[in-house]
Amino acid sequence: MTEEIKVDSEYTEFYELLNELNPDLINLWNFEKNEYRPEKMVNYCEVSTDEDDVLLDFALSIWLGGDLTRFDLINAYKYLNKNKLNTIRKWIDNSCVY
Repeated sequence: MTEEIKVDSEYTEFYELLNELNPDLINLWNFEKNEYRPEKMVNYCEVSTDEDDVLLDFALSIWLGGDLTRFDLINAYKYLNKNKLNTIRKWIDNSCVY
């Protein structure tokens, strides 16, 4: 049975972005409380790939406003396929501010 995730309308686009980039990222946020889950992120990073790490860094840069993260667009080109890069490009071109 799949757990229903309630997403505040303010965060719907972010939720959809995570779902498109990598649905596993959704579990690293608590959308009912509108917060991220650092303890789950630590566990996730212990088994994640380089691609997963880049996607998580991108998501965190959006959530935290970019100042406290290590997302690097040049590094993203090294690890991500064109589909993921296009998703990031579209987000940057049409970004929402959180």
